[in-house]
Amino acid sequence: MPTETITKKLFTRDEFQRILDAGIFPPDQRFELIRGEIIEMPSPGGRHVGRVNRLTRLFVTRFGESAVVSVQNAMCVDDFSEPKPDISVCKPLEELFGAFIPDTGDVFFLVEISDTSIRYDTRIKIPFYAQAGIPEYWKGFGDRRRLPPNFKSEYQLQRELKLP
Repeated sequence: MPTETITKKLFTRDEFQRILDAGIFPPDQRFELIRGEIIEMPSPGGRHVGRVNRLTRLFVTRFGESAVVSVQNAMCVDDFSEPKPDISVCKPLEELFGAFIPDTGDVFFLVEISDTSIRYDTRIKIPFYAQAGIPEYWKGFGDRRRLPPNFKSEYQLQRELKLP
């Protein structure tokens, strides 16, 4: 009796970019590539947008020319991953003002605001960013929910932001 082999097609960053360039996905929806899988992210609501804007203004004001604050833009982790964190605070590289996608070595820290994606961010993104070598990862909880105490000790890269 023959055996059947089922495999999952994982996409590379180049394949993902070609899919985006071909306009296959609706332009008003957000997608990112995590470990070869194309993930549709929820559309940010008003509260989420406001919080990202508030933090962006704070970081740009505080860091000035010593960092580049990149909002919901792609970041290269490896050949199979191109996440789009809410905010990436990057080294002040001139290349970031051209056709350049920063990699993990170009990032000081990342911020994700979790209004509707708390479970995904907690289970997938935090360990993913830690394994990728992101130096620091901040997570903002819109409704002041908290992670279990043992979770914080497991992933020391995480900080909680208390947002109004």
